[in-house]
Amino acid sequence: MESEEKTNIEVVEVEAEEPQAESEMTATPITDASKEEVETPEVQEVETVTIVEKKPKVAELDIHLNIGKPPSYLKDCLELLDRLKYDEVTFRFMGGNLRIFEMDSARVCLVSANFTIGLEASQDIAFKVKVKPILRVLKIFDNPHMKVEGNKLIIEDKDIVYPDGKTVTVTPKRYETTVLEPDEDIDIEKMEKNLENLNLQASGSVDFSKLWKLTKIFSKDSEVDYVKFESNNLELTATFRGEFEFLRVRLGQGEGEAKASYSIHYLKAFRDEWNIKFGTDQPIRLHDHYSGITVYLAPRIEVD
Repeated sequence: MESEEKTNIEVVEVEAEEPQAESEMTATPITDASKEEVETPEVQEVETVTIVEKKPKVAELDIHLNIGKPPSYLKDCLELLDRLKYDEVTFRFMGGNLRIFEMDSARVCLVSANFTIGLEASQDIAFKVKVKPILRVLKIFDNPHMKVEGNKLIIEDKDIVYPDGKTVTVTPKRYETTVLEPDEDIDIEKMEKNLENLNLQASGSVDFSKLWKLTKIFSKDSEVDYVKFESNNLELTATFRGEFEFLRVRLGQGEGEAKASYSIHYLKAFRDEWNIKFGTDQPIRLHDHYSGITVYLAPRIEVD
């Protein structure tokens, strides 16, 4: 048989200490000095800040406006706004035109366009819409027609009727969205005059599609975040400078003398050829003579 292991528990008697006599027990009186020592430090009041999310306000409109076919370059303008990361855009119906004059939330980029719609409204009307949904509808619909009823923007897909009377039937589609109140009432004429007074000494043209192909030579981890345009009255160049890489591209003939840098994150939204005007440490003006769209970008100021 296997022997069982036993654990020996040794009991040790410990003499208990005698309690102190009452005469020997002392208490420290709480004096004024001791009060200061044990006084709880004052708790500073912390100001609380309540963050309230600003929700878009529905426009209070009660109008009936038959816009008809949207301007041919409206889709191009919305595509550019989408690439520039605009979430919303304000449609302004002014004197028979659809006007877009929109500053981005960072106040770096301003997009301006003026489309003739041949529709005289009884008063100027302005409302805000989401960019992406309207852009998707204009891409999907074969023959979109727009109208405003109350505070709803409605886009319907209608049959295509050619001048010779031939009709192409399309699948009936209807999209509607509640329009939103514009953020603020701006003085477009005043702002345009200020833009006209900018000191933009140099000009030229840039084919951005070709330019972005050249920038693919940069490594993925290269930190290139701005483009420097420079004109010496003979040639127009664009310079890209990363942490370890450098690229200069001759864009063509330049007029005037100036140099300034602009964010590559905004410029990468542009495609094809645009006419540019810029000044030393001044905004750059990009204009597409086909659509009439004009964009202004604030400069990046270089500190020596």
